[in-house]
Parts: sequence; C-alpha cells; structure tokens
Amino acid sequence: MASFLLPALVVIASVPQEARQALEAGDYATAVAAYQRYLQDVDPDSYEALSGLALALARSGQYPEALAIYQRVVAQAPEDPDGWLAKGRLLSWMGRFSEAESDLRRARSLAPAYEDIWSALADTLRWGKFYLAATSHLEDWQRQFPESPQPWLAQAQLQLDQRQLTAARTSLLQAQQRGADGTLIAQLQARLNRLPGALPWEAQAFYEVQAFSARYSPWHTLTAGLRYSFEQGNLTLQSLTAQRFERWNQALVADGTLELWPGSYGNLRVQGALTPNILPAWDVSGDLYQSFAGNWEVSAGHRQMLFASGNVYFYSVGIGSYLGDWYLRFVPQLLISPDGPGISGTAWARWIYDTADDYLEVRLGLGRQLLTTAVGPVIEGQTTGSLMLTAQHFLTPHLGGVLSLNYQYSERFPGQFGAMIGTRFRW
Repeated sequence: MASFLLPALVVIASVPQEARQALEAGDYATAVAAYQRYLQDVDPDSYEALSGLALALARSGQYPEALAIYQRVVAQAPEDPDGWLAKGRLLSWMGRFSEAESDLRRARSLAPAYEDIWSALADTLRWGKFYLAATSHLEDWQRQFPESPQPWLAQAQLQLDQRQLTAARTSLLQAQQRGADGTLIAQLQARLNRLPGALPWEAQAFYEVQAFSARYSPWHTLTAGLRYSFEQGNLTLQSLTAQRFERWNQALVADGTLELWPGSYGNLRVQGALTPNILPAWDVSGDLYQSFAGNWEVSAGHRQMLFASGNVYFYSVGIGSYLGDWYLRFVPQLLISPDGPGISGTAWARWIYDTADDYLEVRLGLGRQLLTTAVGPVIEGQTTGSLMLTAQHFLTPHLGGVLSLNYQYSERFPGQFGAMIGTRFRW
C-alpha cells in the first residue's frame, strides 16, 4: 500500500513539548509515553493529547491500540472531520475497508472541500477493490475539484490496477495538464511501459511447430515455465525441449526484468543447453529500455549465441510509442555470424482491445545478409523476410491463451510456416 498519510496533529501549548518533538522526529515510543503521562497526570480528556497519542500509536504499528484511542477522539468531537479521516485511514491500513469507507464518507460529508478526505477515500476504495464505487467517487472528485490533478492521478492508479493501459494514459495526460508533479507522472508512465503482472504467479506452457515448404521434416519446441512478478519486475524460469533433424535438445532458461532508474528497466535472458547438438550451448541476451516525452520509449539490445561452429552476435536499437489503443515499434538489427554479416528491421503494431493482457499483434521483418559460399570463395547476398500474427486473450483474470502464426522467407533456403499455441494460468 501507499504510505500511511494521517492528518497533521493540531497541538496547543498545553500538550507537552517533549511529545510534540518526539512525534515530529519519528521517535514514536517517546511520544507515546509522553502523551500517556499527560493524559494520566493532567487531563484525561484532552482532545489534542488523545489525537497525538493515536497518531503516535498508528505510526509505530500499534493499530488496535490506536483504533481504541481514535474511537474516543470521534466520540468526543463527532463533527470534526480530522478525527474521522484519521480513523478511516487507520482502518484502511488494517484492511477493514468497508468500515474505513463509512468513516471517510462521513468525513467527506462534514468537509466536502477538504481534498485529503477525497484522496483517502479513493485509496480505500482502490485497495478494497470496490472498483465501481471507486469509479463513481473519482468522477465526483473531478467535478468537485476540476483544476486539481489529484483525482486524475488516483484514476490512473485505479486503471493501472485494472490493467487498462489506454485509459490510464489518458488520465495521466489530464493530470499533467493540471500541473501534476513531473516525477510522479514519470514513475506512473514507467509502470505503464513495464506493466507488472496482474497476479504474482503465472504458470505457462507453449507448443510451437515450424514446417518447411520443401523436403525437411517439421521442427517442434515445447516450453513450460513459472513466472513470479513483483513491484519492480519479474523472474521467469523455463524448461525448453526442442526437436530438429530428428534429434532432441533440452535447455533451461532464466529470464528477468527489473526497474533500474526513473523511466528505465532492463531485461536479461540466459539459456543454457544440456546437450548442445542443435541448440546453442549458451544463448544470452540483454535489453535496456528508457521512456521519454510521455509515451515514447527507446531501447538498445545485444544477443550472443554460442554454437560449436562459431558464435553469432546481434546488436539492436529500437523506438516505440503508445498511441491510444496502439503500441507501435521499430527495431533495426545488425547480425554478425561466421556465414557473414546482415542487417534487418522489424516493425510491429499491437492493438490492445481490453486490458493490457488482451491484444492482437502483427510483426513484419525484412533483412539482407551477405553469405560466403564454399566455392571461390564468393560473397553473395540473400534477402530474408518474416510475418507474424499473434492474439492473446484472458477468459478470466486467472486463465488466458495465446495463438501465433508466422511465415519466414529466405531467398536461398526453404520457407517456413509456423504456429504456436500456449496457455497462461495466474494466481
């Protein structure tokens, strides 16, 4: 959850200086002791001392004790919105969202111009997953404070939780136009570009077949994996089984993504073959992504494949942009191999039609490679091309499927027709 923001404590001279200073310094144990002494020895019904004690207890993690004191605070001053706000915040942090909602709605009715209450209620409804009520509240908040960026930022957070990328980007733009803090905007945009997993765990399984238009037998690949997602990234472990030329290979894969600095994240993938007679002994790739100017993103990448016959290297850069429901990207790439160098470019467009997990995608690639033939030797060129169509859809928040069709063209080798089908299960 976000940081626990309780209202500032209002103090008067009768409250011990020691308690006030300790509370401001974060020395909550000292503050609790000082407030308790004052309530015991001087004034057991002091509103300021009760409020300070409840705040110190809450910030020190003593939630039940703090709640008991807040009960006395709101009973003593039922028309003071600060008491209901603080109590509602505490209940929300304790996970008692329905009770928190009731207290915060009462605070809002007492002080409708107090924007901190609107913010606290929005957080509570989002944390409690009361999405319909949260949407209605945000619309009311926007009408009450038409020039404030805060309701639009809260709406972007809610839409991020629901994985509604396009709507979240629109909300961030509205917040930016109203003067929202640029650092916070950048952080939320970075989350959009590297959207965390909807649920922490995902089991995945994929089957791929590549069939040739000539005399070669089909190639088969089976992949099974487990992914764990956390706030700053994710880690995937996979087992890959490949069949080529009537031979089988087994490989293990570790693939991780991690946020690095504001607007940036990196991806590292390491694949090692157990018996590398058709797969490379090692296949290692890394990519670095950086967002800029709101919806734009650039990247740089390197991949190295270690075969017994020699190493193959790929160097790439890329640029992409989010435009409404679309994500558009172009990646030029340089290939260095024992057979000869090559260049290629891949463009793709992804249409996100519901959440970030539901999309249709098309990729189109075109390249040129120089090959050194055994006779002469003679350097000859060949043109390559590729087309891939992919669809992914989640039937429920837990279960989704993916289907991909592809064709790869090579001027000097047989063309390939391929398909991949897979499933993802999250919990």
